[in-house]
Amino acid sequence: MLELGQSVKRGLAVRQEHTYQIKLSVDQFLKVAVEQQGIDVMVQAVAPDGKRITEFDAESSLWGKELVTLAPNAPGDYRLIVKPTQKRASAGGYQIRIEELRAATENDRALSV
Repeated sequence: MLELGQSVKRGLAVRQEHTYQIKLSVDQFLKVAVEQQGIDVMVQAVAPDGKRITEFDAESSLWGKELVTLAPNAPGDYRLIVKPTQKRASAGGYQIRIEELRAATENDRALSV
């Protein structure tokens, strides 16, 4: 489980992936930051029904921040899967944390996938 106010720092090797679960309701907006530390990562968002919603990979470098935003249209346990973008990448690390968890606005819903 990933919770507001909690920051998780982990190492990540090639072909590894880490999964985080977040319970969300329909009226919530979630913003998660993943700070890349020597490895380029992507974050996949998965709905409670197991279907992949989208993928976040805007920062294509070994250092930088991936931002994940969700304004779900169904309540439940969502999963974020962090994994390397390259199959032959060197091991590195990342830090993940919830930056915002609040009531969603109409603008949040319009911009969210």
